[in-house]
Amino acid sequence: MRPFSLALITTMMMSGAALAETAEPAQEVPPIVAGAGAGETIGEHRFQLTFEPTQIDGMGLVRSKFQNEGIFQQVLDALADEIALPKDIPVVFRDCDLINAYWDPENSTLNMCWDLIAEYNHGYEQVSGEEKMFLAGANQGTVLTGTTLFILMHELGHGLVDLFRIPITGREENAVTVCVARGLFLQADGAGARSSVARIVCR
Repeated sequence: MRPFSLALITTMMMSGAALAETAEPAQEVPPIVAGAGAGETIGEHRFQLTFEPTQIDGMGLVRSKFQNEGIFQQVLDALADEIALPKDIPVVFRDCDLINAYWDPENSTLNMCWDLIAEYNHGYEQVSGEEKMFLAGANQGTVLTGTTLFILMHELGHGLVDLFRIPITGREENAVTVCVARGLFLQADGAGARSSVARIVCR
């Protein structure tokens, strides 16, 4: 978090005082404490990545590709090295019978559905307009891995908000997307996997 300037703090206090004179008394609400759900030791708990077998056409090969590349494990390990998770967190690629990827708050589990990945595991012949030009020279396997990584980190963003009780101003969907994009751009700029992935949580 960037430090506030003295002038900005003074302005905020004066504005708050002026509003307090005319506004009705606010009801007391429990304080939101950022980081209240953190563990005691950085790196003690890990993300437990599992690629479950799939019955969806074409996803068996994708499963092998993801396992052999090791990119998802590398990113999750780098992130776990930088934060104090309160417990081990399962990250499971599995058949869900629905086209989705989601954080399960009851079980503190990130679910990546093969059903969703199958939806964008194809060529770009049907794409038109500016997107067609952008994807003309793209490697399908690279785009598949990159797209899946972005989705994984987006859903993990929801998980971190839940686990660490992070206050969000605005829409949570937008907040976690911006954080993930920022982290991945830093990594693409050569900031290093560990430092850039850590910044995905926007500390």
